[in-house]
Amino acid sequence: MVIPFGLEPPTPYRGTARGPSAILKASQLLSPYDIEQADTPYNHFDIETLKPFKIEKDILTALDQLEEVVSHVIAEGRFPLTLGGSNAVTLGAIRPLLKKYPDLVLLSFNSHACLQDGKGADTFAHKSILHHALQHKGLNLVLYGVRDISSPEVTFMNENKNRIRLIPIGEPIQKLTAALKGKIVYLSFDVDVWDPSLMPATALPEPGGMFWKDTIEAVHVITEVCTVVGADIVELLPTPGLHAADYTVAKLAYSLLSSCFKNRY
Repeated sequence: MVIPFGLEPPTPYRGTARGPSAILKASQLLSPYDIEQADTPYNHFDIETLKPFKIEKDILTALDQLEEVVSHVIAEGRFPLTLGGSNAVTLGAIRPLLKKYPDLVLLSFNSHACLQDGKGADTFAHKSILHHALQHKGLNLVLYGVRDISSPEVTFMNENKNRIRLIPIGEPIQKLTAALKGKIVYLSFDVDVWDPSLMPATALPEPGGMFWKDTIEAVHVITEVCTVVGADIVELLPTPGLHAADYTVAKLAYSLLSSCFKNRY
């Protein structure tokens, strides 16, 4: 079940609220045939998209709203894929899965560590989302693709090294699979993990990122060694003249669903 949820807390770079509609529009141009799988995954599983609905303005209420939506989706035995919006959607989307899977692992593809202790107006800022996610005591975190991290975040990681594992880009993919093998995983994909030459349409691009081939290889390998029970794709900032970015994210969404269900048909 695809859940469009353009939640966007106050930020200097507005526009991620338009991300879900841009992704869905671009998805209409996708070919359902997957050349890498030499198959048409669309024939093997149903893709249903919720109709857009009003998102509450208060962020705490909005996260409760998303939690309720995801709860209904998993109660129906469906796979929840949330399209953001900002990375704050992760905080609402993982709650029902944490109740069902107390040993859930959050795998975050992200160029930023997002582990700062945001307070006040920064409580739900991009830079603090994963710090807040770890308030769920049973949750473990695997970070992949990080290229921007602060000294306080390093300290926080060292204080919680039994729950947080950072795997830099360039490390053998086996390190990622070893961290996830046999685990129940929620995958959060922030598009700024990509190199800006591939993904310029995001608020906080960082040089030295992933490319398409790296991404698809990682997704395929991950879904073979662990069970992915939910996902989100966030931080697309639709930009006039950069429609290729919308299409790339739509293709990722389809590839991710295809990989998750490949071993189930």
